[in-house]
Amino acid sequence: MDDKIYALWLNLIKDVPMSTLYDLVDFFGSPEDVYYASEADLEESGLMDENTLRKFLSHKEIDMDSYMKSLEENNIETVAFLDDNYPANLSEILHPPFALHYKGICEKDSFKNSLAIVGSRKATVNGLRNTFEMASEISSCGISIISGLANGIDTKAHEGALKGGGITAAVLGCGVDRCYPPENRFLYHEILDSGGGIFSEYRLGAPPLPLHFPRRNRIISGMALGVLVAEAAPKSGSLITAKFAMEQGREVYAFPGDINNRNSKGTNSMIKDGAKLVLQTMDIIEDIFPMMEFKSAETRNREKNLSQDEKILFDLMEKGYNTPDMLISKSGLTPAETGYILTKLEIKRMVSKDRGIYHIL
Repeated sequence: MDDKIYALWLNLIKDVPMSTLYDLVDFFGSPEDVYYASEADLEESGLMDENTLRKFLSHKEIDMDSYMKSLEENNIETVAFLDDNYPANLSEILHPPFALHYKGICEKDSFKNSLAIVGSRKATVNGLRNTFEMASEISSCGISIISGLANGIDTKAHEGALKGGGITAAVLGCGVDRCYPPENRFLYHEILDSGGGIFSEYRLGAPPLPLHFPRRNRIISGMALGVLVAEAAPKSGSLITAKFAMEQGREVYAFPGDINNRNSKGTNSMIKDGAKLVLQTMDIIEDIFPMMEFKSAETRNREKNLSQDEKILFDLMEKGYNTPDMLISKSGLTPAETGYILTKLEIKRMVSKDRGIYHIL
């Protein structure tokens, strides 16, 4: 077996704490060394009690060759935590998954510049609309959207990202070969068709058990630069995602809401406890932009991806109008609209700003 299979084998062990598995890797040196460690060596390590050791040893009976064959037959890819294409943000958290199954795109920096959006499955009409619009606007700025494919807020986050022309990733609490909920089957395929990705740390065919979702949520937050909670009732799964985000050093954002609405009680409490209140897209864009990393400038054919207003400002800058006041005067756009569009052009690496003067890259 190659190194990836040993990492994947560790990832299939769900009844032994992740911290213990990482301690074993540190103690023995590698996933392969852990796999071949004898029972006596494992006992001598002192890292597991007798009950945990029995559970651990039972996993050596897994037929990994057959499992790998089933992955191949189902066109499922796997990325291990030591692979070059393991998601960059996720690799930075404490105890990331040893491996992820995925469909679609998975490169190291594919979702480097990303925002996670989560919220209630039984969201309000306003919550659904606000999520869709926010995800669409953020996606149009070149920031990918991470969510969990669940009904409600998650669905609108993915749909908004697709509407904005960006990519989106769904992290599942079941096997990556299953779509949960089943009514999102079309969205599942639309994410893949648009160049996004579907991820899961659970074995092929794993059902969407309730105990899977809290563990899934740490991946959603871990893959992103920050987490926006659109709506959340007290003690909801979305608040668990926000808690993971804080522990991982991610930015945490929340929509405020009606104090009498149960779905706003969680987000209002988050804001009270220090989450950043979000009223408009720029509240997130201005915060995340300094954290983003960019590849080298691409060719000028990027212009074909500009919106009408972006093209207006870009054309004006080509003619030498390079300050906000000049651009506002010549374009007829408001100061707020101009500032927002200029920020989008910076994020797209079309322009840069130096002491208030904009330059085309």
